[in-house]
Amino acid sequence: MTLYELTHAAGDTLLVRALRAVGRSAAAVARFAAAELDRRRTARLLGFEDHELRDIGLTRGDVYAALLTGAGEKASQSLVDRRDERRLAELARLREERRRTEA
Repeated sequence: MTLYELTHAAGDTLLVRALRAVGRSAAAVARFAAAELDRRRTARLLGFEDHELRDIGLTRGDVYAALLTGAGEKASQSLVDRRDERRLAELARLREERRRTEA
């Protein structure tokens, strides 16, 4: 294969391929930085009182667990998932309780 063929494979020049690689790397760094900022903002919730956390459907344990999410993952999404899971469980419990009292 000639040098021209190597640098112009599939219609892309070496420069175009290098720029794409740089773009993918920059996007990965941006995602990681956004997740780290999100983690810091989530950590601020530890300054809330327990009753304040309960008011927004969370526990202190939820916040600690969210902060243990992997690098590059958004801690706040973990909190939303936990809150939603708890709400769904409570709705299911209430439906079951109502079903039992009606029967």
